[in-house]
Amino acid sequence: MEWTDLAPEGPVKRRRAIVEDGAETLAFVRESPTPGYLLVIPKRHVPTIFDLTEEEAASLMRHVVRVARAVRSAFDPDGLNVFQNNGVVGFQTVPHVHVHILPRYAGDGWVPPPGAEEVSVSFESMERTAASVRSYLAR
Repeated sequence: MEWTDLAPEGPVKRRRAIVEDGAETLAFVRESPTPGYLLVIPKRHVPTIFDLTEEEAASLMRHVVRVARAVRSAFDPDGLNVFQNNGVVGFQTVPHVHVHILPRYAGDGWVPPPGAEEVSVSFESMERTAASVRSYLAR
């Protein structure tokens, strides 16, 4: 299938190996040497996760879980990363929401995702963070 990616330099036509074409979402193979590395995207152009409607977010995650289960069955990875990036500082390189499904294999050479390292943070600090987020969830 021919697909137009919204790359930083503008629209780019690329051929994509489609895994599943849903009503609102699309899953396709990412160009990678890791077998089973897929992306799931909403069909409507949405720059970041903050721009998704509640319905689009739910549809996207249902598709992500469905495809992740299929990847696990098809490739039997040792582990699996599911991640999504927003903004330049958050390592977003394509201005369209996409969720990565990355099978992991022992010795595959991928670095641990951010936050995987052990750190020491006080409970009080974690409570302040939780309270800050809770105040916005209550709105």
